[in-house]
Amino acid sequence: MIFIHKLSNIISKVDLSVAKFANNTLHKFGNLFTIFMRIYTTLGNNGFIFGIVMLPMFFFKTTREGACLIFFAMLYGYIITNILLKNTFARPRPFMRVSSQYHQWWEEAGSLQESGFSFPSGHTTAAMAFAVVMFYFCRKDVSWLFFIIPILMAFSRIYFMVHYLSDVAVALIMGAICAIFGIITVHYLVRIESLMPFFNFPSVNG
Repeated sequence: MIFIHKLSNIISKVDLSVAKFANNTLHKFGNLFTIFMRIYTTLGNNGFIFGIVMLPMFFFKTTREGACLIFFAMLYGYIITNILLKNTFARPRPFMRVSSQYHQWWEEAGSLQESGFSFPSGHTTAAMAFAVVMFYFCRKDVSWLFFIIPILMAFSRIYFMVHYLSDVAVALIMGAICAIFGIITVHYLVRIESLMPFFNFPSVNG
């Protein structure tokens, strides 16, 4: 119990330090940066931007497998993060601590409204799942750039004080795990004879 208490204190201090850094960034770069961050973080609502990328990919056989990878990675991410973990831990969001610095910094950032629980970050989970899938599916000389997406998403969630660092750190791990689950699922599906034409794979009997 003593170890858990000490660990909790360390996590809380690191969470606060990173939140303070995010608030300092807000004051250093001003309104234009805040507007950019708000647009960016809003695009992650309900996995909107990732769905926009995924849907056209279903119409082409060369990218259909990638679309399926994104779909299953995001599905696992939603189930594990938004349904299971959030409701299990039921951690309030930082800005809900009205007498805390988090609430003050939240107001300074524009009072972004978010409902539901804080741990872990659904936006960051989705962004990381998408990045890992795209890294796996695309050319390796450029696909590493996709990891900028979850890093920036994670920071945006802290920037607006709707998540702690610990929320987004766990979300990055969960996103990667969900992407791996998605890859394994699609690897299984592409080996099913009746689904091979859908994925543009030749039939074993052909």
